[in-house]
This record gives sequence, structure tokens and C-alpha cells, in this order.
Amino acid sequence: MRKLSKHSLPGIETIFAHLSKKDVILIGAVAWVMLVLTSGQAALPRTVPEVLRYCASASGKPTLDEGEGGGNPFASAVIEALSHERIDLAEFTAEVRRLTAVKSDGLQSADVP
Repeated sequence: MRKLSKHSLPGIETIFAHLSKKDVILIGAVAWVMLVLTSGQAALPRTVPEVLRYCASASGKPTLDEGEGGGNPFASAVIEALSHERIDLAEFTAEVRRLTAVKSDGLQSADVP
């Protein structure tokens, strides 16, 4: 078995001596990211966004193909609600529910969160 001397393998100083400061910083940053992503305790929080489903009507309830203005009441309600210059999610949901009922003359109730 061959005995290794301290000159057999380059030391860390020798490796880093040939790299620029920018390269050393980049290597450090990559090492930190790898550590964070592989460490169970230091892992970044992984959040899954909630899925929101908007349905034209409740299960088993009628869905009209034509309503006020000739179009599908739910689709027309979504398009009209999205046409507002500024609307948050709560306002959008309430507006879709309200407009679907109006455009279907109360025959259709949107199933929205």
C-alpha cells in the first residue's frame, strides 16, 4: 500500500489559490444551498398552494347553456368579474356567485369557495 505524503494531493489552499474570489464565493453559495436542500432541519419550508375550484353549479344541480345575454351564465359571470380593473380573490368569488345567479334568473347557483 502506497503511503501518501502531504504533497501527493493538493491541499485546499492550493485548490483555492487558482480560483478568483468570485469563484470561491460561488462555490460557497452552491455548497450552502446544497446543505439547506438536503438537511431535514434546515430545509426551506415547502408550501403547497391551496387549489380553488370554481364550478358552474353544485353537483346534481342544473347548469344552463344560455342565460341573460345568450351566453352560459357561469362563464359570462367569470368573464365579467375578471373585467374589473382591480379585484381580489374574495371579491372575485362573491362577484362570480352573484353574477351567475343574476344571469340565470336565479336558476343556477355557482359552487365557488
